[in-house]
Amino acid sequence: VWPYMERFTEDVAHDIVTELQAKPDLVIGNYSEGNLVASLLAHKLGVTQCTIAHALEKTKYPDSDIYLKKFDEKYHFSCQFTADLIAMNHTDFIITSTFQEIAGSKNTVGQYESHMAFTMPGLYRVVHGIDVFDPKFNIVSPGADMNIYFPHTEKDKRLTKFHPEIEDLLFSDVENKEHIGVLKDRTKPIIFSMARLDR
Repeated sequence: VWPYMERFTEDVAHDIVTELQAKPDLVIGNYSEGNLVASLLAHKLGVTQCTIAHALEKTKYPDSDIYLKKFDEKYHFSCQFTADLIAMNHTDFIITSTFQEIAGSKNTVGQYESHMAFTMPGLYRVVHGIDVFDPKFNIVSPGADMNIYFPHTEKDKRLTKFHPEIEDLLFSDVENKEHIGVLKDRTKPIIFSMARLDR
């Protein structure tokens, strides 16, 4: 995919502006390829960029930079590491799950920390790749509030006072901007789903 990133960015920039009939306020990238495209888009459109790495490959393959010539043709580490450096330095803010993801611990190197200084023999040397103390890093811890999300078997935790309002939302005959469609058969189960917005 690497040879096509710039062309893809040009195409998607046009499509986004056409679809939205305006520039977006924010571009969010995920993974190396997505973050590179987000950086190129944010630069081209002049909008705010957010980076979410999820998995920076450099710490998964600790010797990948040393053995670059041996593995680069198969894994394209040089493209990934370069894309990661561009994205993490161009972005306006970075979202991570933990501090360890940024700066590691006493025994492990952080995913971002591994990009501070390294060499890709025969290609280039990184002297100051990223500042792990930059305020652009934001930690958003994973997990859920167990007072709100709990097993369905714990019936005593249910917020039953909202049942009438929920029933009205689900089964009301009124259709308006907030309520589109009417559920006529109350015997059918209601399925609640959360997912990303796709066409």
